[in-house]
Amino acid sequence: MKHYFTLLAAFTALILNAQDPQIEWQNTHGGDLSDGANLIAPSTDGGSVLAIYSFTDISGDKTVPQIGGGDVWLVKLDALGNIQWQKAIGGTGADLPSSFSATSDGGYILAVQSDSNASADKSENSLGGTDFWIVKLNADGTIAWENTIGGAADDNLPKIAEALDGGFIVGGTSASNISGDKTENNLGLTDYWALKLDASGSILWQNTIGGSDGDNINDVLALADGGYILGGNSLSNISGDKSENNIGAIDYWIVKLNATGDVVWDNTIGGDAPDNFSFLLQKNSNTIVVGGSSQSGISGDKTEPNVGMYDLWLLTLDSNGEIQSQKTLGGNDSDLAADAIISSSGKYIVVLTSYSSTSGDKTEDSMGLADYWVLLLDENFQLLEQNTLGGSSQDFMGSLIEDSSSKVIVVGSSVSNISGDKTENSLGSYDAWVIQLNNFALSIEETSLSEFVIYPNPAGDAVNFSIQNSVFEHIEIYDALGRSIKRYAPTTNFFTVDISNFSSGLYFCEIVANGKKSVQRFLKN
Repeated sequence: MKHYFTLLAAFTALILNAQDPQIEWQNTHGGDLSDGANLIAPSTDGGSVLAIYSFTDISGDKTVPQIGGGDVWLVKLDALGNIQWQKAIGGTGADLPSSFSATSDGGYILAVQSDSNASADKSENSLGGTDFWIVKLNADGTIAWENTIGGAADDNLPKIAEALDGGFIVGGTSASNISGDKTENNLGLTDYWALKLDASGSILWQNTIGGSDGDNINDVLALADGGYILGGNSLSNISGDKSENNIGAIDYWIVKLNATGDVVWDNTIGGDAPDNFSFLLQKNSNTIVVGGSSQSGISGDKTEPNVGMYDLWLLTLDSNGEIQSQKTLGGNDSDLAADAIISSSGKYIVVLTSYSSTSGDKTEDSMGLADYWVLLLDENFQLLEQNTLGGSSQDFMGSLIEDSSSKVIVVGSSVSNISGDKTENSLGSYDAWVIQLNNFALSIEETSLSEFVIYPNPAGDAVNFSIQNSVFEHIEIYDALGRSIKRYAPTTNFFTVDISNFSSGLYFCEIVANGKKSVQRFLKN
């Protein structure tokens, strides 16, 4: 009996420390309190920089002291995910990073929601409530310049993108009337507030854009034609700058500006339930991609039924803002869109926070209460590959980049200890959990679990693989550390693998059949 419990403990340890073979490396970064990471930018040396909202003083991985009620914690990682340097940026109040990207000069641009007065890194007092705080960083994380922009009320969650001329487009949500830097009164409860900055951070022009209710920006895009796209959520009917009534409770509202900030067109996009906008991409000179999370079934602009509570809803728009195509993807619960990129191969990579189990488009069960869900889509939004990543608790997706080697790095906030895919315990409340995926650009589609069976599981001396209506192209077995053990090319629909010489523990199987792939697990007794 003692031997049985020793084996059980060993199996449990292997399961808890198992890592999906697609994970090349991962790291948990944090201090003893909450450090929520949702922003990442690539560095010119092949590494990356995290922008973390930190409430932590020196502890855990954090070697720089806390400045205020909440700071921006910059963490520079090398190509293997190791910390190279770190800095805290902030004033004595709360400074929440809301947008972060690399710039053409090798540095970074950071947009912060701030209520700090002049203190520490902040050279100007708050203009009222919360303001936009725009910070230009050099490659080493030092501040090149910073500017506090706001009115007398709250101006929240600024987004920023570098423009063609080396300046920046800023878009955020404003409740301010004429005051401070704001030159126009609000049109509704909250409006889009767009500003063009020069390369030194000075305001060149601004425009307050909205209807009579609440309108909130979530992303901005600088276009190749010199114009700009603003994307967000709207509650407003026809009024002010809004040319269409709302379709449901909350809709996507997409606004095109010309180079001088004038509205060229706007489009209200939605179904009969809440549709929450998240991100913008420019596919080519004639196509914009918009994405978010939808509760709507077939109604309004939505042409596909919902799968669960919230689903990913993607659309392409032409140069006049008209819908070209759309796709709904999800599982049986809520799948909340976070970010997306167009990869160097021309495919879309979309990241979400998922609460769904195996169902609908989701081919893997949830690991915990909330997981990362990473999707690879072709140019027509067809699902090619997917991965559910998580521990036994809550893991909230933030953003992603493609690094210089065309590998994908995702980052979010985690409270999970060692479990599922997570190999390190939580250091505090929320930590930054960053993962590099080693082969996410494969042009193969994830197969559904119903198409093949692995048995018995747990297995003894042999494990069987069976698939319906197809044949296996290859089966590759990895150990719990992600190391390839054996690769087979059976070209049959039934295959038995002798595992009598395998050590006891957890193994992963990468199975490819009929141009589709799935990664599954089995336990060797």
